[in-house]
Amino acid sequence: MAPACGRSYPLGKLSVRTVDANNAPVSAVAADLFKNTPSGLVYWRASRTGLNGFAIFGEKNGGVIEGDYIIRVSPMPWLKLAPGEANDRAVKLKEGDNIVVTFRIVPIMPKKSGSPIPP
Repeated sequence: MAPACGRSYPLGKLSVRTVDANNAPVSAVAADLFKNTPSGLVYWRASRTGLNGFAIFGEKNGGVIEGDYIIRVSPMPWLKLAPGEANDRAVKLKEGDNIVVTFRIVPIMPKKSGSPIPP
């Protein structure tokens, strides 16, 4: 537990890992964390993956308060989620957890020149 404003809250660790098709890390992917509350989603934390492909939410604060969350990633414009990969992942974090949510990211392939343009 970590003190915050004189109170202690149950904390867990929550990270995003982004990798390419070869499991190599993908950096500079924005990762947003939304807390699921009775009144709806609340924007809770933001991070960005580093050279190692990881983004750690609440790292400077010792973690994230336990609860229900949604994680959303936003790759750079030349990247996208791999086919079949879902965004907006639900996570239930409890005190002491160390959860890593992995997203697969692939490059956006340029359109082939000479291919017919649909009418």
